[in-house]
Amino acid sequence: MKIKELTVEQLNALINEAVEDRLAEYIDPDKGCAVKPEVLEELRKSLAEVKRGKRGIPLEQLAREMGFDLE
Repeated sequence: MKIKELTVEQLNALINEAVEDRLAEYIDPDKGCAVKPEVLEELRKSLAEVKRGKRGIPLEQLAREMGFDLE
């Protein structure tokens, strides 16, 4: 499926699923599903960058990295 064929709702669901999958990699089930300290630090850094005006990667780049055909 091509990105341009997705509805906004489908794209949001896809992004949410990808984020949840990625975050699940950082959850430590041996500690009661707490987020690992290094993940919290990365989140703090990211929030600080956003406050300074830095933006994330463009959607097109994310789509390419995830293997989606943009045409």
